[in-house]
Amino acid sequence: MTRINSVMKLFEIKPIPPERFTPRPTMQGLSKLEKRPGDKAKEVGSGNYASAWSTTTEPGTVRKVITDISDLNNDAYFQYVRTITKNERLSKNPYFPKIYDVQVVKDKNFDLPSHSYYVDMERLHKLGTLSDEEALTIGRNLIHGFDSWMNQTTSTGQKMYSDPEKALIGYLRQPVSKRFSAKGNRLLDNIKDPNLKQALMFIKSVLRGNTRFFTDIHNENIMVRRGRYAPQLVFTDPLGG
Repeated sequence: MTRINSVMKLFEIKPIPPERFTPRPTMQGLSKLEKRPGDKAKEVGSGNYASAWSTTTEPGTVRKVITDISDLNNDAYFQYVRTITKNERLSKNPYFPKIYDVQVVKDKNFDLPSHSYYVDMERLHKLGTLSDEEALTIGRNLIHGFDSWMNQTTSTGQKMYSDPEKALIGYLRQPVSKRFSAKGNRLLDNIKDPNLKQALMFIKSVLRGNTRFFTDIHNENIMVRRGRYAPQLVFTDPLGG
């Protein structure tokens, strides 16, 4: 794994050259990226098409490996990362992850096209590590009327959200949801932080760019950057498709 300065600041992040997103034909494709992402790398997470790796020498960096992608144009995560890293303004928005490197390969071992790629990015904390007090403070700092939103009840008098974290996720999901376009626009107006508003509008624009993509904002795809100040929300993988 490429050694990365884990304390790199957002203003030091530079756009990744477009050629890094061009597939490199290789007979080793999948094995090169997934089997040995580093001599001392350990798997720290996995899903249907992706795995995440980290090393003790660079504990602040994670390599996310995505495999068996037939069409990169219809891969939501690839398009999300590609667009962020090509745009200097977006790459410095604190609601997006710090992306340090990308490599794409096309595996020749299959008759059908198969792409794999890795993304080296900052290591973040799960949203569930926030205390209720922290989640409530974040909600109040970011959203006008967050308490009223959180304390909504159903027609039977049940609270819609059991805790501040769920209320926060519920709020952030709706401005980019296709089902709540009119309501989502009103919710967007209540956001205080212009960086958060920009992030949500960007996610919505990527969503509109491909009918196969869908909103996938939940507690596993919003993470937390911790530092000397208040915890920072980060949209790591807000789209599916």
